[in-house]
Amino acid sequence: MRVRVIVLAILTAVALLPLATQGRARAAEPSLVELLTSAGEYVRAYEEAFRVVVADEVYVQRLRASPGGPVQQTRRLGSDVAIVRAHGAALPWWLLRDVYEVDGAAVRDRQARLEKLLVDGPAAGFERARAVADEGARFNLGRSVRNFNVPTLVLAFLHPSLQPRFSFERKGTTTIEGRSFVELAFRELAAPSIIRGPAEHPDVLARGRVFVHDGRDGTVGRTELVLEQTADGVSTRATLDTEYRPYQALALWVPVEMRDRLQTGLVGQRGRSGSVELVEGLAVYSGFRQAGVSTEEEFVPASEP
Repeated sequence: MRVRVIVLAILTAVALLPLATQGRARAAEPSLVELLTSAGEYVRAYEEAFRVVVADEVYVQRLRASPGGPVQQTRRLGSDVAIVRAHGAALPWWLLRDVYEVDGAAVRDRQARLEKLLVDGPAAGFERARAVADEGARFNLGRSVRNFNVPTLVLAFLHPSLQPRFSFERKGTTTIEGRSFVELAFRELAAPSIIRGPAEHPDVLARGRVFVHDGRDGTVGRTELVLEQTADGVSTRATLDTEYRPYQALALWVPVEMRDRLQTGLVGQRGRSGSVELVEGLAVYSGFRQAGVSTEEEFVPASEP
């Protein structure tokens, strides 16, 4: 039986347009509105700072036939990634991935192609670099074609232009790098969704969590995304979790780790499902720099959060 696997893809036109301290006196905790306002301004700062930021990515993917089953295949990708501003789109930036190594074997000479393209000309260079990144997607494990495995995707949901598409609810608090963060649950409200499924069932409403510093700077330390869809006898569930850490050069927190999971399964008439495919990934980022500038010159990890 040939299994039709649902494909999730990011819209490139319409959808991309769009601590408190203890002591004699305790400072008032920021309200939900204040948290979202500060996070929105923080994302605006990201939009300005990430004109062309380049990093190194090591991305390990594992393929299983079922959750808890043995690993059938492992792939290790070495890539140059460029976080660039997406001109004319609602998401303020995008990540382009240029694979140069697969399972230890070189697939091209490492010539910093993305960096050169984007430095030579941001507008035309972006389109050429995107073609390079699309070509590298063929190295992903699994039968599903996907382009939403981008570490900064959920961060962009906090941009002031996109916040109205979501509902937010304040939950608990947690500590990241010694700082207190507030957990905000979010849910996309209505179609058309930012993340798109196949033409027959295009809307895949997003939900998840973001962790915003409970001060007034809007810093985001962690994001989590959940996507679910059941259509034409196939269920799809995808998750994407990103951890951020501080870097002094931009006075912002940058993504250092992304974990993604994509599971597809058959759904019977009585709701019973049989797993078709499970792909789990772990990507680690380092060597952040502005295009054309060495890592040592541009980025130094912050000693203090």
